Amino acid sequence: PGLLASIGGAGPSRRNDAPIRGLVPQPLGAVGCDRAGAYCSCMVNERNPQDELLMRVMALHKYFLNPDFLRDVFMRRIERDESPFEIDRVTSMDDMIAMSLWYATVNVVIEGWREAKLADPELDELLADENLERLRRFGNQVFHYQREYDNPKLLEFLGTNDDDAQAATDWIKRTHAALGRAIQEAAQDLLDRKE
Repeated sequence: PGLLASIGGAGPSRRNDAPIRGLVPQPLGAVGCDRAGAYCSCMVNERNPQDELLMRVMALHKYFLNPDFLRDVFMRRIERDESPFEIDRVTSMDDMIAMSLWYATVNVVIEGWREAKLADPELDELLADENLERLRRFGNQVFHYQREYDNPKLLEFLGTNDDDAQAATDWIKRTHAALGRAIQEAAQDLLDRKE
């Protein structure tokens, strides 16, 4: 299989997992909050440090939904019967765009995790890997204009051979899954403390 066909998801989508107890997904207007983006602010007192942390974790969860969605989009795109050599250039480029957006948005969530000063042994070990800095540069290449058409930052993250690409792919899958689990556990822990 080709490079893109070997890059899979991190397991079932977090959106399909059991919901965090105490949070029922509703449109913003349905929860009676005045501020856009503060869908759970009705259940917290922002002057309480624990509640403030809950809001940060819930914001992080909202950002996690982006790479989770994009991973699912990418996985649907590459699940095809054709060999990688039978795929036309436009389809191949679209696959690369979907993969690039997924990877770059994982980096955004990592930045939020660090800013929130959360800790999780498995995730923290993954974030100590040398891939993290390469992913950061890759994300900058995706979200910031670059003069070069063939930007070397992509190859820097994916490497120059199949083994490098597979190692980067395995790391991003494990990191994605660990982020989803750690964010969910952090939110659940904070909600349990409120009860």
